[in-house]
Amino acid sequence: MSEGKFDVGSIVRAKRGSKRCRAMVATVGDGGEEHDPSRDTVCILWEPIYPKPISGRFLIAPKAGRLEAEREQAEVTVGVETVEELLPFERCGSNNSDETAVAPTATITASKHTSTKHNIGLWKERGDQLLRLGDASAATSYYEKALSDSSSVSIGGSIVLSVEGFPRIAEVDCIDDDEDDGGTIDVTLVHNGQERSVKEASVLLGIMEADADRLQERILLNLARCMLQLSDLDAANRPGYLKSAVLAATLVLALSSFRSSEEDSDGTPSPAKKHSQTALVLRCKAYTGLSRWKNARSDARQLVASGDEKQGSKLLAVVERKKATQSKQDKKLAKEICKLVESATNAARDGSEANPLRY
Repeated sequence: MSEGKFDVGSIVRAKRGSKRCRAMVATVGDGGEEHDPSRDTVCILWEPIYPKPISGRFLIAPKAGRLEAEREQAEVTVGVETVEELLPFERCGSNNSDETAVAPTATITASKHTSTKHNIGLWKERGDQLLRLGDASAATSYYEKALSDSSSVSIGGSIVLSVEGFPRIAEVDCIDDDEDDGGTIDVTLVHNGQERSVKEASVLLGIMEADADRLQERILLNLARCMLQLSDLDAANRPGYLKSAVLAATLVLALSSFRSSEEDSDGTPSPAKKHSQTALVLRCKAYTGLSRWKNARSDARQLVASGDEKQGSKLLAVVERKKATQSKQDKKLAKEICKLVESATNAARDGSEANPLRY
C-alpha cells in the first residue's frame, strides 16, 4: 500500500460509527474522472468483531458466540479518508516472543522476572495504542496476551478463585499435574484459612508477584473498557461482553484489596483507591447494561461511600433513569402481547361459531 492506495484483499482499519474496526478491502476506486466521487471510496468487508487470541485462551473475553448480524451484510462503501493501515506491529505479524526477548542466554535465569515484566508491559502498550484508536477488538487481543503472560500458578504464589460466586484470594500449597483430570492444586484460602483442592482450570487469575506498577489491575481495567465498547458494537453477543466486563472489574477490586492489605501491613499508603473506584464505575455500567439494577445500585453507592460522591450520585441517577425506561417498555410490550393474545382468541372463537364442528 502506498500513496493512499489500498491493495485488494489487504486488512485495514476503518471507522465504524464512533469506533474503528478491522476490515478487508474488496475493491478500490479506479481513479476515474477528477470529480468522480467513486475514485475516493473503498469497498470493504468488515472482519468479525470478536477478538482473535494471539496465543492460548482468553481469561476475560467471552467465548466466541454467534456471528454478529453485520457480518452478513454486503460490501460497505466508505470514504478513503476513513480507512487507515494497520499499525506496524500488526502488519509485521510480530506477535511472538522473539522481538521481546531482552535477556541474553547466559543471563536468562537472573533476569527472568525483568524480562517477563518487560514483555507484559510491551503487550499492554500495544493494546493501549489500539484502544486509543478506538479499536477495542484488536486491543483486547493484546491485553489478553499481557494478562495471560502475567498470570501463572506456582507453589507459594497467590491466585484468585471463584468460591460460591465470590472472588477469593488463595495461596498455592501444592500442584498435582495429573493430565487425566487437567491437574489439581491444593490451596489455602486467605480470608478464612480453609484448605481445599481445586482444578487448575478453575483459577481465575494468577497474581503477579512484585507488581509495584499494578500492571495487572491496569490491564484488567482496560479490558473492562474494551468489553463495554464491544457490547455496543456486537449486539448479538452483548450479554457475554457485559458479563466479561463485570469479571474484569471484579478481579480489579479483589487485587486492589489484596495489594492494599500487603501495603498496609508495611505501613505504606495504599494507591489502590483510584483503581477500585474506576472498577466500580465500569462494573456499575456493565450491571446496568445487563439490567441487574440491584448490583448496579450497590456499586454506585459503594463509589459514594469511597469518597467519589459526584460520580457515584451521577451513576445512581443513570441507573434509576434506565430502570424506569425499561419498566415502561416492559409494560408497553406486555400490553401489546395481551392485545395480540386477545385478538387471536376472539378470531378463533368467531371462526368456531361460524363453522361449528359436525359429528
